[in-house]
Parts: sequence; C-alpha cells; structure tokens
Amino acid sequence: MHAPAPAIARFILESGGASSSEILIRFAISETTLRRRRPAIRRYGIVFVERGSGSYYAPADLEQLPDYRPPTALHKPEPGETNPDDTRTQTPGTRERDADGSDPREDNL
Repeated sequence: MHAPAPAIARFILESGGASSSEILIRFAISETTLRRRRPAIRRYGIVFVERGSGSYYAPADLEQLPDYRPPTALHKPEPGETNPDDTRTQTPGTRERDADGSDPREDNL
C-alpha cells in the first residue's frame, strides 16, 4: 500500500489539519485513493470537514470546537471574513496596500 491510513492520519495529527491537496502532494496519491482511505483514517480519530473548496481533514477533537479553523494556509476566508494573517490593508475606494504602505503591484516591476 503506497499510503497507508495510519501514515496519513499521523501526518494530519502532526500538522493539526490538512487539506486534501496537501495530503495528495505529501503522499503522491490520487483523490480517489484518498477518498477510499477516508473510512480507515476516521478510525484513527480524523474527520473530513466538508466546506466546499475549503474542505479539510482534522483531528476529531479540533473539529468539534465551535471556533476551530484549519491553519490559515488551508482556510479560505468567507466573503466579508477577515484574515488575521493578511498584512495588506485597504480602505474602501482606495488601492490595496501592503502593511508598509507600498503598492503590491510594484513588487513585480
């Protein structure tokens, strides 16, 4: 077996949560293989949290907490939701700026 359920579960536990794409890349498996492993992964205390494109796997105890969010690299904020890790600021009607006030579009010039 290329990616046994215990190895996938350990990766998710050690990461505190993981998106499907992170698991697919880490173990070089297909989405179908990961879906087939889901019941076995569940036996190790890992749940699949369905949230559309923001779905992820997490330790069951974390998923039960009402304010739990996966690591910000995995979480796509809902419209209107703020991201505490976003260093850019923007006032309505103005251009988006980095925290230092520079225009992020100038970084690529």
